[in-house]
Amino acid sequence: MHLTPLGAHDVPLEFVECFFMGSHLLPDPDGRDDRPMQRVGTLVMRIAERATAWQHRPTFAPWGTWADGAIVFDGRWCEPLSVELARRLSGRLVEARRAVAGRPGHGGDGT
Repeated sequence: MHLTPLGAHDVPLEFVECFFMGSHLLPDPDGRDDRPMQRVGTLVMRIAERATAWQHRPTFAPWGTWADGAIVFDGRWCEPLSVELARRLSGRLVEARRAVAGRPGHGGDGT
């Protein structure tokens, strides 16, 4: 994950549970209460609860957040977000897990 200008984190595959679309509301940049808030699309990567060491990391907040086992990518700072992107990432996650499970010594068909 690259949510800070200072570095990236390689989350172990076994701790990534899924990807899904989300959104959050942004207040008016001028701090005015009389303007509607802007809804921004996000992509969420869920981390397994058992992965206690991976539940949070510091981030550059405009790019996204990483707290309580949810890595939330702000849609304004990444490739265009869509349900299809979340499905594609989830599909790649399943394929990667199958590939790891099929390796000798990992409990898959190759053991």
